[in-house]
Amino acid sequence: EIYTLSLHDALPIYSFSFHVTATGYPAPTFAITSGHLPSGVTLNATTGILSGTPGSGTAGTYTFTITASNSAGTANQSFKLTVL
Repeated sequence: EIYTLSLHDALPIYSFSFHVTATGYPAPTFAITSGHLPSGVTLNATTGILSGTPGSGTAGTYTFTITASNSAGTANQSFKLTVL
């Protein structure tokens, strides 16, 4: 199960970091399974941390789904990230 419900806004050219949390054993891995992140922002598949620096000109709203998976199954959560 993914416990993170929403993300805070990000600003272009400023560093951004947000932890998406999920439970399970073994520890789940994370992936973007639909939509996309703004240029300069990535998801760490092991830790669930979204981080990076949105590039100049990336203002807008990005909708995407993160899937947490392990041998017990998968959980999906949709997110919206706004770059101001």
